Amino acid sequence: MSDIELGEPDLETAVMEMLRQRFPILATPAGGLLRVATETPDDLPTRVTSSAPFVRVTDIGGAGGRLDVGATVDVDVYGRSRNQTRDLAVAIEGFMLSAPHSVFVGGAFVLVDSVGLSVRPHRVPWPDETIRRYYSSYQLSARR
Repeated sequence: MSDIELGEPDLETAVMEMLRQRFPILATPAGGLLRVATETPDDLPTRVTSSAPFVRVTDIGGAGGRLDVGATVDVDVYGRSRNQTRDLAVAIEGFMLSAPHSVFVGGAFVLVDSVGLSVRPHRVPWPDETIRRYYSSYQLSARR
């Protein structure tokens, strides 16, 4: 009997797509700028407006077994006002914790079985004082 190779789901991309699907404000408009990405863009001050936030999703590592994979995923929400930024960060928290989630990315479905909160959404200073940043961190468990 031969071993079956199981791929590791891209949880960073899965979370970005889950957020785009759940929060219309984060969907990328046709010909528009990304609202969810893995890196903070250089043009963040012009990208973040009073009606358009930006979210950075970062997979910072994890562990797993033969049939599952775990990841710690950080989520940073950037906005122009405290209320806009905090409200979206808290809404993302509620959505993330409502697992399970299923999303189609990279030609396959990713099933996120459970999500735990590692760090609740809270304000973190940002060098540009016109931008508010809320950070949170989640533990994800997904099937291979």
